[in-house]
Amino acid sequence: MDGLADWDERTIGLAGLLNHAALGERPEAAALSHRLDEALATVPAYEWLAGDDDDKAWAYTRPDHRVRFEAALRIAPFRAEAGKLVDGAPFLSSVLRLARIAWASQLFADGTLGRTRFRPVTQEIHEYTLGPAWQPGNHELLVDLTRAAAAFHDHRAAAGRPTGRPRSSRAPALQQSIYAAAAEVVTPAGCREPTPAALARIRGLLTEGLVVAAAQLTAFAVEVHPAAGGQLRALASDVIDTAARTSPGVRIDALARLALSPVLADLVDPVDVLRETTRPGVRTTGQPWVRGHVRHLLFPALLTRSPSVALRQFHEAVADSWEEAAALLEHGGAEVVDALGPDAVTILHTAIRRALSCTSPDGAAPESVDGLRLATR
Repeated sequence: MDGLADWDERTIGLAGLLNHAALGERPEAAALSHRLDEALATVPAYEWLAGDDDDKAWAYTRPDHRVRFEAALRIAPFRAEAGKLVDGAPFLSSVLRLARIAWASQLFADGTLGRTRFRPVTQEIHEYTLGPAWQPGNHELLVDLTRAAAAFHDHRAAAGRPTGRPRSSRAPALQQSIYAAAAEVVTPAGCREPTPAALARIRGLLTEGLVVAAAQLTAFAVEVHPAAGGQLRALASDVIDTAARTSPGVRIDALARLALSPVLADLVDPVDVLRETTRPGVRTTGQPWVRGHVRHLLFPALLTRSPSVALRQFHEAVADSWEEAAALLEHGGAEVVDALGPDAVTILHTAIRRALSCTSPDGAAPESVDGLRLATR
């Protein structure tokens, strides 16, 4: 973490390390907590050039708000006073409160499954979130998202829930169609296949023109219900047929979501989708970011299913844009570590440093690149 030259990224990184140490009850937590407090105390104060957007989502773009918000997100599960970091930004405070509720559901499921220490208070918060007394009549997007997340974690917890404990048999009443479909996929909790209502919800998204969301939820349903088989493959085929009748940008984005699922590999080939992102004449009018976004999504799947194509993709990215190469590594981090082992960071660091030395006029790598100090190897 000390290699990060930018104060903002270093502070957020410290919060992330503290999250893992504190939740894992590791001895390093105390020292990391002290370092984070020191870093937060030195966050510079910024002001808006015109107006005041502290009460809007736009507040996230202010560097001091962003750093405090990201730090608060990471320490909220174990620091009750984390909310004070964003007291001056009402919208970010509201998001943080919902994130803490979602985390309670996640920790409840992890505790029920024996992956972490069970905390009874998380069960109380989780069950309250799924009940009718929490935010009655409020169906704002982020509120429904929180309810859908709770439904998913209830489904996870069902695998470790002792016999006799109640399970959710009905999906929470949501008005946001995407999150209503997501909640339906995991209802009733512990189900082994999606209900007809869940399939109907996803097909309803196709009718609404939300093809990418339908594709992503289909892939999610396949992941949650790997033994469901034919009905989900039929749904995936419907999504593919609908995507073929949409704009090129929507089509490749939707196909990429399906291509990430190994179970659907014979329906959508990630290599073919990647080729579509570079084929001349494929217009993404109004969505110029789609091509790059899809390439980033596909990289992890290509690393495991077509490594030669992934390596060629990465080689071209390195030759063309360091930003693109870094984005690919970010998306495929887990797969890169699986391929190279725990020394992946050292291997990549050494190779990048050697490349920078080769391209430097004096044959020496710079002291820092893109906010990262290059330690001597």
